[in-house]
Amino acid sequence: LEAPSSLGSFHAQEISLLTAFKNAFEIIANAQADPFRAIIAARFLQEINEEFLTLNQGLQEIIVKKVGDNS
Repeated sequence: LEAPSSLGSFHAQEISLLTAFKNAFEIIANAQADPFRAIIAARFLQEINEEFLTLNQGLQEIIVKKVGDNS
């Protein structure tokens, strides 16, 4: 199944954000080794979540436009 080319940048951003989530969670999981780094990673998770929300809004706008164009 091929994704529409208009969604390519969304997919790339989503993969980047998921990778950032994974890295932050790994750092938090090893908080005993470096507590300060874990605190920073926890704060970074908030930023990543906000970026996900923004990405989701943009994706919803595209979907609504596509559905409207097909009506």
